[in-house]
Order: sequence, then C-alpha cells, then structure tokens
Amino acid sequence: MTNADLLKTAIHAPSSGFGVSVRLSPTLSLAEEIDRARSEGQSVLSLSTPTFPEITEANALDFPFSNKLTPAEGLAPLRNAARERFFGRWALPDHHLFISAGAKIAEFAAMRALLPEQSTVLIVGPAWPSYDDIVRMAGHRPVMLQLDSADNFTIRSGAVAEAFAATGAAAMILSNPCNPTGRVHTGEELAILLDQAEGHGAFLMVDESFSNVMFDSTAWRGAVTRPSELLLLFNSFSKNYHLQGLRVGVCMAHERVYKQVVAAHQTLMSSAPSLSQAAALATLRHMESIPASSHYRAARAIAIEIVERNGWRCSPNQGTFYIFPKLPQAEQTLARMRAEGLFPLRGDAFGARYGDHFRFCFGRPEEEMVEIRRRLARAGLLGQR
Repeated sequence: MTNADLLKTAIHAPSSGFGVSVRLSPTLSLAEEIDRARSEGQSVLSLSTPTFPEITEANALDFPFSNKLTPAEGLAPLRNAARERFFGRWALPDHHLFISAGAKIAEFAAMRALLPEQSTVLIVGPAWPSYDDIVRMAGHRPVMLQLDSADNFTIRSGAVAEAFAATGAAAMILSNPCNPTGRVHTGEELAILLDQAEGHGAFLMVDESFSNVMFDSTAWRGAVTRPSELLLLFNSFSKNYHLQGLRVGVCMAHERVYKQVVAAHQTLMSSAPSLSQAAALATLRHMESIPASSHYRAARAIAIEIVERNGWRCSPNQGTFYIFPKLPQAEQTLARMRAEGLFPLRGDAFGARYGDHFRFCFGRPEEEMVEIRRRLARAGLLGQR
C-alpha cells in the first residue's frame, strides 16, 4: 500500500464512537509478556527494550528539595541548565522553555492547547507508538507519513507536500534521532518539514528525547533549522539520563504560544513534581556519574555485528540505542528468536508498512548482548563472518 493509499484510508476511517480509542502500549505489553514468562520460570530477554541500572537510594545524588509546588514553568535553575544541555545548538531567541511531567504530557498539552478541535496530525514514521495515542487522547486524528526503508527513511519534499495537501494537517510530529531507526534527520530535512508546515499554517513538533545518546555528533550539530513561531521542541530526562521514573521532560515553544502550552500543562499537572525536578537538576550538576553514549559502544558493536553477519538491511545507527533491521523472512526469523527466549517487538508497531522489521535495542550491559548473540547463534541467526 502506498503512502497515498494510507493517507486516504486514515482520513476516511470511521470514528470509534464513545470515548477515545487508544491501544495499550506495545512496548509495555511486551514487558508484561516477558514478566509473565519469567514468573513461569522461563529464561527470556527483550530484544526491544533497554536494561538500565537501577538507582535505589535517593541520596546517591545529594540534592535539596521542597515539598511545595514549583512555579508552573518549573524551577528556574533547572530550566536554564536544561536549555543549555538539551537545546544549546539551536538558535531560538524568541523561544522559552518549561519543565513538564515527562515529554508525553508536554506533547499532549501542546496539541490540546494549540490545535483546533479534531485536527489531523501527521506523524513521520516509523514512529514511536505513543505518538498515535497522544494525538487521539488530545482529540485529534493521527495520520502517518511512512518513510521508505529502501531510501534510508529520508524525508522528501514531494511526499511531505502530498501529505499536507491530502490531510489539511494542523501539525506534524517526529522524533529526531528517530525511535526506532536510530537515524538523525538532517537540517535540510527539518527545513523541508518546517517550510511545508508553515505553508499550511501547521505546527512542527520535534521530539529530541534521545539527544544525549548520540554516535554521530557532526550530524547532530547540523540537525537544526531556522526559528519559527510554529516550531516546538521536546526532550526528556528518561532515556538521556536513565530517569524514567522521575517523569521530567522539557518543552521549548515560541513566546507567541508558550503561555498557552504552559497553561494547558498546569491545568493537568500544576507543575512537574518538585522532588523530580530537584533530582533532575542534581543529575545535570553531576553528569560525570551518568553514562554517556560511550557506555553503549561495546553493546552497539555487537548489535551491528549481528546485523552485518545476517545480511539484514538496516540504516546506520547515528543516535538512540535502537536499530531497525529489515528481515528477509520476518515471520520465520521472529519465531526462531522466540523459540530461544528472545522477545522481539515487530516493526508494524511503528507503522503498518514495517511488519518485516523489528526494533533491536542495544541499551543494555555488554554481557546481555553477548548472551543475545549466543542465543541467536543457537537459533541459526548469526550468519557468517
């Protein structure tokens, strides 16, 4: 099915009736399946989700905090530090930053505050599955622009123009670097998106939640575009600093719309939790204790070796701890992984046309990757050197 067919189908899809139709998160569903298998005594590993070190003592980083609500925009020292750390390479003098209770709720607040009721939101795919549900929960209609793996998931002006013309979208969202492909979309590609968005009076929302898990720093420095009132940026402490449980994110919005987004977030959360903000600030002040991209290099090398030895087609990983290989015999290959206790997340969770891919995560200790490689070899899925 072509992008044009998919766009047409999505536009004319019937309403689900009462309420909002959303799915259980595919990644959380996979985690629950793994937990059930382990409770039954099975030795299983997820191929899709990271294994982070667990921090069990709050005093691992010394930080003072108050149990009072912070300002709606967040703690000023954290806002200043986060702007430099997350968005220092951007030149956006008229954009302001606020601290959110995670990136997802910031994206929801922006869509709810800025878009007309029942708008269409274009999602650049393959895409993190939560985007679809965030759009639906905000009262809008998600439509995916599915990029071609044979073209290295490159954003082309003609395809973007076609998508906006076909849908009348009020916004477009993408992750950069991309979850699940690990690709960094270039400044030229971001310019295409912004030009098309501005031409249709639409917002461009760029989620940079893996900005610190970067293996091509040159590409990342160039992955910016010009200022615009219609540009919003998001980021998160979850993946960058292994702090998922804190639920702390950031959003940058132009001063013309900034207060609307902050007000929407304040209505939902008052402010991000003060304890979490204090811990996030302490983390930025003790960054030497937080694993950087180099922490993943050995595990990444094993993942790349596995892909190359099998001859799986795969875009080069530039950022994130994910790669997105295309499997020549997907059903059989995924079944053989399962038989060895390796639980993959099939690619159609990230877009309908990617069912012959899977998300392969190397965000784990090297010894886990060694065990994954051993099991793949046992399944006959290690190819030849």
